[in-house]
Amino acid sequence: METFGECIRAWMTENKMSAADLTKQMEYKSKTTLVRLLKGQSNYASCMQFFSKLPPDLSCDWKERFSHALLVERVGKASYPVLEALDRQLFSPESNAPATVHFMPSAVEDGGTVFVLGCPWEITGNLIDHLLTRDRSLHVIHYMTRGEVAECPALLPQLIRRIPDVRYQAALLEAQDLRKYPLSWNMVIRITAHNTTQLIPRLDTSEWQEICLPSLREYFISLQKLLETLPQASLYRYDQLKSGRDYIDFTRNAFLMERGQDAVIVKPTPGMQMMPAEAVISAFSDFLSEHLEPVTAARESLIYIFRERVDNFYAPGRRTHLVLSEPAMKDLICTGRMSDHFYAFRPFTHEERMLILQELKAFSCRKGNLVQFLPDKTWPVSLEAYSNHGALFYPSGTNYNAETDIYRELFLPGEDFYVLIRTYVQEISAFRGLKENLPEESFKRMR
Repeated sequence: METFGECIRAWMTENKMSAADLTKQMEYKSKTTLVRLLKGQSNYASCMQFFSKLPPDLSCDWKERFSHALLVERVGKASYPVLEALDRQLFSPESNAPATVHFMPSAVEDGGTVFVLGCPWEITGNLIDHLLTRDRSLHVIHYMTRGEVAECPALLPQLIRRIPDVRYQAALLEAQDLRKYPLSWNMVIRITAHNTTQLIPRLDTSEWQEICLPSLREYFISLQKLLETLPQASLYRYDQLKSGRDYIDFTRNAFLMERGQDAVIVKPTPGMQMMPAEAVISAFSDFLSEHLEPVTAARESLIYIFRERVDNFYAPGRRTHLVLSEPAMKDLICTGRMSDHFYAFRPFTHEERMLILQELKAFSCRKGNLVQFLPDKTWPVSLEAYSNHGALFYPSGTNYNAETDIYRELFLPGEDFYVLIRTYVQEISAFRGLKENLPEESFKRMR
């Protein structure tokens, strides 16, 4: 990550330019303005003003470098590493593949539960991946604070990557609650039926050592009980969508989160709440008329909630920034199937597909709304964030049926996480290195 001031300094060095030379070239009255820029003490408007005065013959490499530094200033130096890591996890997850871990286990039995308190480091994620792969009977519970998720670049990608693995659970604790107790932090312990161990990292390497500590068993067990009693928010939910009641709760809670709130959404194709209500209800009713499913008994309740969600999505007064995949949208138009097509929907008819496209285009033209299209075919995880509620992550290709598919979602509660994700979505083109596409052109290519 390079700040704008660091970029200026590097450019000055390459061009053998002194502060006095650059001050004169930029037509500043004194060196004060330049010194403030170099020290990172200027606001974004001053950075933009400097950028606008750069020589017209500036090389493409330097233009890109300065633009990247402007992005850092725009989203904030603290948030940028987290958002950059989020972008890699969403669109290039292979680049976040776990590294090799040097793990020296103690001579104890397998299984048990690993408790991770904080440790928001990349090597912790690598250790957890290693342990879960090595021992199928092991479970991990990871406790973390709101600040760690928002400020530590390694943590959010780890949480997203483990959405499908129910053996990994995570809980959010409030820092002020932790201060009330004599609680050690940034530690990893394992409790089995007969042993207690502590896993000790070396932060300068990828090495972890497991040490058997039988004398501390009583302390570790009391620590486990204390953690279970603290106020906390479980970050994963809905891994058992099966019965009609499950789906009623699932869709009703979705509506309560969406109702009246501004939203930013990144998913390959629109969700069911973004489709014309009659198309959704018809696809659902036609499927149930030919199949006996657990959701049949909940049909009328689900239809009622479908209507509420659609009405809310298209209601005036809300601001929605929606980012879709142009290739995936073309597939929807060709096949009638969404990337996350609900298993109890038949494919949309040709007429319904045209209506979906028409409604979405009209939606994009309304004040406060923005629809963007990415050239990516799809991406593994979709995200939604709602003002006053938080941010939600879930598999892009799910069919929402726990009997045939893995579904679990990650929910980060709180306005701070909504703001963090909104910042990313507002700058998604910059993070992806893309030029802005006109929605009208994308809609034309889909017809």
